[in-house]
Amino acid sequence: MRKLKSIAVCALCLCLLLGLAGCAAAQRPLRVTLVLKTETDVAEFWGMLLSGVRKAAEEYGVDLTVRTSPTETAIDEQIELIRQTAAEKPDVMILSAADYDRCAEATEEAIAAGIGVVAVDTDVNAGGRACFVGSNNYQIGQEMGSQMASYLPEGGKVAVIQHMLTTTTGIDRTRGVIDALMQAGNIEILGSYCCDNSTLRAQEITTALLEDEPDIRGFVCTNEVCNVGAANALVELGMGGKVFVVGCDNSQRQIALLEQNIIQAIVIQRPFNMGYMAVQQAVRVAQGEEPADTVIRHARLVSVTTHEILDNADIAIASGRVAYLGLEGHTAEHCIGEKTEVIDAQGLYAAPGLIDTHMHIESSMVGPSEFARGVVPHGTVGVYADPHEVANVRGLAGVRAMWDDAG
Repeated sequence: MRKLKSIAVCALCLCLLLGLAGCAAAQRPLRVTLVLKTETDVAEFWGMLLSGVRKAAEEYGVDLTVRTSPTETAIDEQIELIRQTAAEKPDVMILSAADYDRCAEATEEAIAAGIGVVAVDTDVNAGGRACFVGSNNYQIGQEMGSQMASYLPEGGKVAVIQHMLTTTTGIDRTRGVIDALMQAGNIEILGSYCCDNSTLRAQEITTALLEDEPDIRGFVCTNEVCNVGAANALVELGMGGKVFVVGCDNSQRQIALLEQNIIQAIVIQRPFNMGYMAVQQAVRVAQGEEPADTVIRHARLVSVTTHEILDNADIAIASGRVAYLGLEGHTAEHCIGEKTEVIDAQGLYAAPGLIDTHMHIESSMVGPSEFARGVVPHGTVGVYADPHEVANVRGLAGVRAMWDDAG
């Protein structure tokens, strides 16, 4: 029985993209750079995602730039593209990361430069990235694994063909597949085999496994590329329909193989929606159309650029970043939703500042309160303090004294 299962795009969009974005958006078009992990002709998925991005950019008047790595394994090239994008300072970078960890440093450099970062399809391990727009990839894996198990009520050998070891799509889907197959209780999992997002390599892996394990019953493939590669191997060997194949995505080639019963089931994503929503959320949050997490009302804003105190300022915050700044009669009331925390800062000051991530205050030979008097005027408004020096000398009493002085 051939099956198509749809996974809706999940936009984790408590996202905050731009410092002072509300003002910037009112003065000029939002500048967005899309950095993809591979060329769009590698799989239909990417062409559809790019179509969604371009459609949203057209509708929202976004100034869009698109950059692509040559292949998904060209991680160093993508890191260079991220740094090139950061140097150009668009308002937002939409990123599909080829490596969850290795792309993190360059992405955090972009965030530190004031660029909002939206992850699309694959996430990145970068602190401060604004939001993730994509599918629940663990759930996709579970759906594929459960479907394969349903074809094998008496059990059997199954292999997983994984498209990448470094992306959250490859990692999370594979984890979901294996968990579902293990839960079935009677499936022998031969292993997970990475094809480096190559159709030819997936075909070679499938062919080799069929030779080594002639009684293998099924292949679960984590994306369009490896799904087509596995199916091609079965067609070439004349084994179509004799071994079960379950995959992800819905290219025209996959649909044709599904109709021929070479592939038995696919889990469908919505790449056009994914691309469209990535741009849509950037614009909506930047313009205050999405409720903020917190709105500070009536503050006295310290402008470090003009050396002024700006009275009656409203500040909207979401996911830890400034989404809107209201000055000179412009309020942040439009950013307030049912769950927004509203703080009345009448008579209080708000100022941008830096946080020192490693500091031994006692090395300055003063306590925390006097230390603050020295550093706050220069822009440091918080520290992560490590009081091991005073603890070495005075023990817990010394640490308590520091705490009390910080009051």
